[in-house]
Amino acid sequence: MKKILIISISILFSLNANAAFYLKTNEGNKLTVSKDLGMAVYTKANGEFERYTKDFMLDEKIDNQGRPYISVSFTNDKCLNVKNCKIWSLGMKSYNDKMGGANILFFDQRGNVMKTEYIAPNDMSMD
Repeated sequence: MKKILIISISILFSLNANAAFYLKTNEGNKLTVSKDLGMAVYTKANGEFERYTKDFMLDEKIDNQGRPYISVSFTNDKCLNVKNCKIWSLGMKSYNDKMGGANILFFDQRGNVMKTEYIAPNDMSMD
């Protein structure tokens, strides 16, 4: 099952060389993520936006409910060269099972989760 998922994702990425992921949260906000997961833009419902750059990505893990997921952490571009930045960072947890979906988590500078938004599987698309 895991090999089929990896092959499917690889084919999907290769067919969409300039693709991006478009995600809409349960709060009406949008997250656009580059195909290589290196950059993200979070747009609030009122049109304000923040740019993020990837910090790190964790390989596939299993959560407490037994669901496989991939986790990516992003830093706000305003904080790239700042030691003690007080702007929240962003994390994305994308589920790789038949239920799908994702969570966007916002963290303070100490790593505490400050806010979570949910993305339903039908609110995820790619061009």
